[in-house]
Amino acid sequence: MEEDPPQPETAPAATTNAEPGAPAGERQRIRAATILFSLATASSRVAGLLREMVTAALIGATTTYSAFIVANQIPNLLRSLVADSALSAAFVPVFTELDERGERDRAWRVAGAVCGVIIAVLGPLTVLAMILAPHVVGPFLDDTFTPSQVRDTVQLARVLMPIVLILALSGVVVGILNTHGRFGAAALAPVFWNAVILMSLAVAVVITDDPRRQVVIYAIGTVVGTVVQAVLPVPWLRGLGGSIRLRSTWRDPKVREVFVLMLPVTLSLGLINVQQLISALLAAKVDANTGAWLSGLDAGAGPALLDKAFRIYMLPQGIFSVAVTTVVFPTLARMVARGDRAGFAETVDAGLRQILMLLVPSSVFLAVMCEPVTRLLYQYHAFNADQTRAVALVLVAFALGLTFNGLTLLLIRSLFSLRLTWLPTMVSVATLAVNLVVAIASYRTFGVLGIALATSVANVVGVVLLYVLLSRRTEPLGTARTVVVAVGTLVAACIAVGLAAAAYYLAWEPLAGDGILATLAGVTAALGIAAPIYLEVGARLGVVRRGLLASLRRRRA
Repeated sequence: MEEDPPQPETAPAATTNAEPGAPAGERQRIRAATILFSLATASSRVAGLLREMVTAALIGATTTYSAFIVANQIPNLLRSLVADSALSAAFVPVFTELDERGERDRAWRVAGAVCGVIIAVLGPLTVLAMILAPHVVGPFLDDTFTPSQVRDTVQLARVLMPIVLILALSGVVVGILNTHGRFGAAALAPVFWNAVILMSLAVAVVITDDPRRQVVIYAIGTVVGTVVQAVLPVPWLRGLGGSIRLRSTWRDPKVREVFVLMLPVTLSLGLINVQQLISALLAAKVDANTGAWLSGLDAGAGPALLDKAFRIYMLPQGIFSVAVTTVVFPTLARMVARGDRAGFAETVDAGLRQILMLLVPSSVFLAVMCEPVTRLLYQYHAFNADQTRAVALVLVAFALGLTFNGLTLLLIRSLFSLRLTWLPTMVSVATLAVNLVVAIASYRTFGVLGIALATSVANVVGVVLLYVLLSRRTEPLGTARTVVVAVGTLVAACIAVGLAAAAYYLAWEPLAGDGILATLAGVTAALGIAAPIYLEVGARLGVVRRGLLASLRRRRA
């Protein structure tokens, strides 16, 4: 599963009246950047949801779409190992350090050398992965996929493979832009990625009514969209004091340092994607008769159900926690380079509390309003009510771990900025083990629901381990205050969402029904009820800053 478009990943806005964190000017800059990045990312996520709605309407949660989901895991795994997120996490601290020391020309030479090495290594690796695709995919799909569906999956994996090299080069560009505080281009580029894919779906509908051929065109559109996404941020490099010139050399020790730092990051992120690949393969083995809730679905629909729920789950993740983490990472790297450990700890604290303030209500809302949200987004044409109910249940299991997943992103990046890159790797090994044990123990009984629940359990374990490891290696973190914010936001969210859900399920749906327009009006009204109640209760509990919405509107203006 991939979180919508493949994206490059504060001192954020504080969540209390007393704002801890970086110096006041730095906090203001980061808050403004976070808000702008969140808006840009929200646009991308909305475009991604539109893409998912169209694919759901055309193909539904079927074995045909499951073939695409499984095929996409192979390049997605390689991407995590050697491409955008892993490379950016290792590259940003090195580039930032050189820039802080005034060695700007050397920083750009390092960037060019890293790109040269990427091309020399990943070109052959991409070809090798395309050759070996049948041996990776085939053995895991024989239980529920027919031989022709296995062949389709292999073909799709080969079509999608070039995105690995494309995104690896894009990771360097995005890393440089993030270092200089330019987040907008990289955040908006996925909007165009989605637009290209939507155009490919339109072409597919015109050319053929065969879902298998439509999925192939969809995969080709994904590759073309990735090229567009990678190229769009390049012009934003102008005016930054240098240019990327390809060099295939390891002579500069800073080039070697990037790849040395990248090794544990690669293993850490790679293990996460190994977990996702295994989840998709386990989901492909789920029998259609596993649990009454799966009745009426295709035998191989498991990966599609898992993916559709995952897409909704990642919407608040991408808008909020990815935005916070992306903006704060270069700032944390600069604080480490300056030796400002106190500011580092305060900024991490503020970031964790902001994520809690944003993701706790999101988690509760998705869990309680799972079915109308899923119906609103997906239940068109080929996507039926049985599929909606199945995806909604999987979404509940994912929602339980949503907040913890968001906290994990910031904690991992905090350790990366300290160059303690092996610690997240160790945690990834532990969480992978937890995830596999829970998933394997539960999927035969609970099907895809058990696989999603295993992901949430692993997220909880990961946050605990990462927080303990980070707190022992920096200035004291405000643990007590963070726990208060966590409990307070949960109480406020339960009250707010509980009242909104009661209004929807007890008053609105019995009166208006469950049609799409009625669902749209009801979900919109539920959000309108829940948001102000949450902010007011949170403010009274001291965990949400009063006037937050007004301040956000002023900054947007």
